[in-house]
Amino acid sequence: MHEDDEIVTRGILKKELKKELGKLRKEFKAELKGLFERLLDTFVTKIELQEIMKDVVRKSDWMVMMTKIDAILTEIAAMRQEHIFMSKQTNRMDDQLNNHEVRIAKLESAV
Repeated sequence: MHEDDEIVTRGILKKELKKELGKLRKEFKAELKGLFERLLDTFVTKIELQEIMKDVVRKSDWMVMMTKIDAILTEIAAMRQEHIFMSKQTNRMDDQLNNHEVRIAKLESAV
């Protein structure tokens, strides 16, 4: 503005206001650009989001697979316990059979 003039005309005021408005717009654009850049740094891009989703899918597939493996291992443990029980029972039956054979042999030799 003209400091020497006490009377400000409409044209001068309009010119000064436009100049100030231009400065404010530039400052606002600069601040908005800075904010936008900070937001971009903060949030993930679409490609990064897709990669994150792929990782989540891989991990969920891994969890499903681990659940299935856990079920299989439970079945194997049950089969192992059954095998141990059957082996012990077979050994007892073999012992009984041997005892019967020995008793039969004694009875036959006594007759």
